[in-house]
Amino acid sequence: MGIIIWISVLLFIFTVSNILVICKALHEFFFSKHKNDDWVCKSQILIPENLNGKPSVVLIHGFAGSPFDFKELAKELHSKGFRVVVPVVPGQGSSDFAYIRGKYSAKYYVSWLHNILDNEYELTGTKPFIVGFSMGGVLSVIMASKQLVTRLVLIAPFFDLPVRYMVSFVSAFGYLVPVVPKFRRGKINDPLSYSRYIPGSMLISISAFRVLRQLASQAEKKVGRIKVPVLVLCSRKDQVASHDKIKTVLSASGNVEFKEYNLGNHILLYDYQYAEIISDILNFLLL
Repeated sequence: MGIIIWISVLLFIFTVSNILVICKALHEFFFSKHKNDDWVCKSQILIPENLNGKPSVVLIHGFAGSPFDFKELAKELHSKGFRVVVPVVPGQGSSDFAYIRGKYSAKYYVSWLHNILDNEYELTGTKPFIVGFSMGGVLSVIMASKQLVTRLVLIAPFFDLPVRYMVSFVSAFGYLVPVVPKFRRGKINDPLSYSRYIPGSMLISISAFRVLRQLASQAEKKVGRIKVPVLVLCSRKDQVASHDKIKTVLSASGNVEFKEYNLGNHILLYDYQYAEIISDILNFLLL
């Protein structure tokens, strides 16, 4: 009888939890169009007065993120005369209902970004630069391995969680609660920067997370094919993307420069040292 009671209690808890998350997902989806900042829900293209033969810079944001992840960096790049393209990664923002975000496969994401890079090459006549953050980082690695870009910047690329066993736990837990809420906007140590950061979504789709893991696995296998200069920006205090895995995986590419910003956490462009990070990225791309 005791076991039956415990099972009933657990089923009740999971049922109520899922109902509450569904309500939150519906609220986020229907109100996503009313967000005040277009950088959170719309792709951005910043066009300079004159391209001057420069390549485009394509910025790819992270899991449950948005173009807002790159707002300050994009404006700085634009001021230097670059055409800057910051697309909304499909299935990561609040404009996609959280419970269907897993419909986008790893193959779809690769094809989607491939087309964007091809379009920029046709427009400028030069292979673009690419900057990828977190999930955008592993996608950018795959593109660089296909020789589609001329320079690669990776900001806290996600190859694995810092605590390895959490991957299996999160994936298994997802069969009971397929969408889980975020309790913070993002992993940011600087309180001031945290207060001005706006995430793409406050919900995590576990099925979409499994797709992210597939992309990370693909990217890890392709690192050795990268021939272009690579700048990697990371933090030992990153609570989302394993710092050790970043160093281990990307050391397989021969032309990599690592820079650490250990005051920050995962969302480095909205954390301590963000101005230094933007400066280092500009210097790398302007060489």
